[in-house]
Amino acid sequence: MSSSVARAGSCRRHRSAHAFGGCAAIVVWSLGALLSSACSTPSGEDVAHPERDAQTSASPTVDGSAGSGDAVAEAASPGACDVNEVSLTLTFDEDSLVDSQLVPVTTARGDGWLSIDTGSAGTFVYGPDSTTKQPITIGCETLRVISRDFEAEMYDGKPILGVLGSDFFVSPAIVADFDYPKHRIARHAKGAPAGVDSYVDVPYLDAGGHIAVRAEVDGLMRVLLWDTGSGHTLLVPELGRDTDTKVPIGDVSGAVIDAWIGPSEIVFGGETKQLPTYRVPKWPYFESYQKTLLPDLAGLFGRSSMGFRRIVIDGKARRLRLGPIEEAK
Repeated sequence: MSSSVARAGSCRRHRSAHAFGGCAAIVVWSLGALLSSACSTPSGEDVAHPERDAQTSASPTVDGSAGSGDAVAEAASPGACDVNEVSLTLTFDEDSLVDSQLVPVTTARGDGWLSIDTGSAGTFVYGPDSTTKQPITIGCETLRVISRDFEAEMYDGKPILGVLGSDFFVSPAIVADFDYPKHRIARHAKGAPAGVDSYVDVPYLDAGGHIAVRAEVDGLMRVLLWDTGSGHTLLVPELGRDTDTKVPIGDVSGAVIDAWIGPSEIVFGGETKQLPTYRVPKWPYFESYQKTLLPDLAGLFGRSSMGFRRIVIDGKARRLRLGPIEEAK
């Protein structure tokens, strides 16, 4: 589900935005690095997505692996974290859609970035595979997380050192504040922030540690996993339409899968939008664990569908409060 910026792509990189023609027509999503480009990606516009779920529980993650439980958070100094607010660095694709989403972090390897990916249930750092938890510091909090065997990429002169997963946002002990327009994220230890009472309130479902929402797509209500690493909503299994554009994609198992992209009417949070949507008739790798996360899970809810807005996440109540959509910048 989402990831870090790479300046030179390889076959395990992914692009969250779609493009047509030549190599760029091969679309790769963040879904646990499930999909990878069949050729080198263009320099300067890729997002590296080598990760996936850091959990070691018995339930499968979004990439079908098993994982290590939630990151354990503690204040970096006593009383320092009633509100832990950190900057959010964004990059945008050629369609002005949010691409990479990075927050500053300090690990044993030094200062760098974590790539936000709600498609990963767990937070982790890159390094040798290990379930031994190690400290990382984000703002005024220290988390203890596992490591996964992927090399760091670079962005703006600093390494991307790991992934900030859903566990950072859905803890019942805090209210999370994912504020795209103000380029910041925050965790509130004493309840919701002020000024959000007028926001649209929608429930969400727990999908194996991920956030899943109900949205109407082309007149049918669907349960979709919110994935900040997927540019657009993706339906699977779903037949393509005659008016869609066929796009071949490859997953990490080596399979090449046919997908179709075209406009859909998406209704969510009282809003109706016409947006690009991927339709994948058959994807064995994803379908092998799709129904284990949620029996009626129908795919991914992408960034374009959620919109460029402030999203307040109440993990205890399992509610999202959605601010107004704003111009992406």
